[in-house]
Amino acid sequence: MKSISSLDFSCLLPEELLIEKIPRKKSYLFKYNQSKINPNCLKQNEMRKELMNLLPQEMNSVEDSEFGIDYYYKGISIDQKFCFGDLGKDTIKIRVRKRELLNKSDWTMMINENREIIFFRTKKLKQFVKRNWGLVRKNFLGQNRRYSEHFVRIRDLCRTEKVQLIRGRMDNEFFSLTMEKLIFETEKEMIEETINTNKTIMNYTKRICFEPELVKMARQIFA
Repeated sequence: MKSISSLDFSCLLPEELLIEKIPRKKSYLFKYNQSKINPNCLKQNEMRKELMNLLPQEMNSVEDSEFGIDYYYKGISIDQKFCFGDLGKDTIKIRVRKRELLNKSDWTMMINENREIIFFRTKKLKQFVKRNWGLVRKNFLGQNRRYSEHFVRIRDLCRTEKVQLIRGRMDNEFFSLTMEKLIFETEKEMIEETINTNKTIMNYTKRICFEPELVKMARQIFA
């Protein structure tokens, strides 16, 4: 009598299981796996690699899965998004908690399908969510315990909040010049807020503050 280990039970297995036991060539497996990946994801991954080559050494990458900050650069925080893909052209996904945008960045940086980089103030997006909740609520994508996900069309944002986009090609010259412009615009806004509110405004990233009287004095000196 043969032992159990020496018996052939292959006739009892489903045919498809036998087929899976045949080894596949690596080239076939690679092509098969690639065919299952969303083409938009492949294109975005290529652009992400291209973007990494443009980033200056002073720009620090961070992982903040909740508050939407991807980079810090000389005191400003940036959220990076792609505005193309399954949601449609010039459309971005946002996170909302209690009808407020869940994003603490100073600027939002978008990349479109034409390899353009586009910047706008994140506070404009916050205002859009607050003032147009009915529209945001309709553009529902998903929900978990901490936040809900929605989509926003850039044309709606620009039309309702009078957003001025800063845009240009994905190259070193544009990126370098634009980052310095963002720093200037951010500090200019903090100075104006200090004067208008007559309150001390803190920049926690740079660990500096803007005192109302000192700001007014500086304006008079350099006017």
